[in-house]
Amino acid sequence: MREASKGIKPRGRLFRARSFFAGIRLPLAVGLTPSFGISLRRGKAFINPSAPVKLRPGIRGEHASEKEQHAPQTKKARTRAPKAGLRQFDPNEARVQPESVISVIESVADPALAEDWDPSGVQVAANRREISRLAVALDATPSIITRAVEWEADLILTHHPLSLNPGLPSRLDEYHASLRLLLGRDIWLYSAHTSLDLRTDGPVSWLARSLRLSHICPVAEIPGNEAVKTVRPLTGYGVQGTLPVPLGWPRFTQELSRITGLSCWRRTGEPPKEISQVAYCPGSGMGLARTAFANGADVFLSGDLKYHAAQEIESLGPTLDLGHFILEEIMMRTWASDLQTTLREHSVDVAFFSGHDPIVCETNQ
Repeated sequence: MREASKGIKPRGRLFRARSFFAGIRLPLAVGLTPSFGISLRRGKAFINPSAPVKLRPGIRGEHASEKEQHAPQTKKARTRAPKAGLRQFDPNEARVQPESVISVIESVADPALAEDWDPSGVQVAANRREISRLAVALDATPSIITRAVEWEADLILTHHPLSLNPGLPSRLDEYHASLRLLLGRDIWLYSAHTSLDLRTDGPVSWLARSLRLSHICPVAEIPGNEAVKTVRPLTGYGVQGTLPVPLGWPRFTQELSRITGLSCWRRTGEPPKEISQVAYCPGSGMGLARTAFANGADVFLSGDLKYHAAQEIESLGPTLDLGHFILEEIMMRTWASDLQTTLREHSVDVAFFSGHDPIVCETNQ
């Protein structure tokens, strides 16, 4: 698996695109041609409803705190029928089609695990029927998409959806810019959000493996979804496990810094002399701190710690705010490496496109 580099010269190919707004009536400020699968009637544009993949319904909620706003206990039991037309990966097929690559992705990030409020899945469909390059990143920002276009990616896989509230691109913002790039170059975009978060034994467990934790389990299981748990027993929010040997607090923080590359973080709660049980949740998972300590954790790691939440959990033990970015960034890099191993023999190249944390730790010396 390669780490994508900047400045790759494109070959100048231009592909026709199909809008992902299947069935939406869209007023246009400028004229579009039928090459985008759109018909024009009296100044209105009608997206072709025969697009092969449709988006799931719009979602509500703020991204910075989606795991706190939507606690695991609120998840309702549900079952999903298999996606129509989704074929299993065929190693004997000469051309690797989008549905085949998506089936590999979903063998790890099962859509049945996704929360109701989460638009995991196909974000933007495309006309191209052959996938030879898969780009992997944390976010589908215009910068990431531009680099993927230069690399001539056919499909982009991200963790965060293009939007938690997908709608008309009525403003000239990053959402609009990302759509323009994807549709203009006919590139697929797929997001595996909570469908990946809830797979405890999947890429989310990369830190547990780095710390050599044993007896790994979710911090909070999902009640009411017995059908899924029968197939995938390790499903839930967060990861918790036991260190091979207890570590003193200075030694544990040194090891954490070495693994993550972080030189600073925020902390609430007094650390114990030794750490044996470690619990964490990548992204915005501070709502799980109380459950983690009730399960016997000596330390809890996550991101997006807020002031009043810190007051409420301060007495429970040490909680470290590593930021929303780093644990998920390394998770996606790990998954990209796994996907390269799976897809290499089928002539699908995989590259990871590094993002950046918009929040920096600044010291004044």
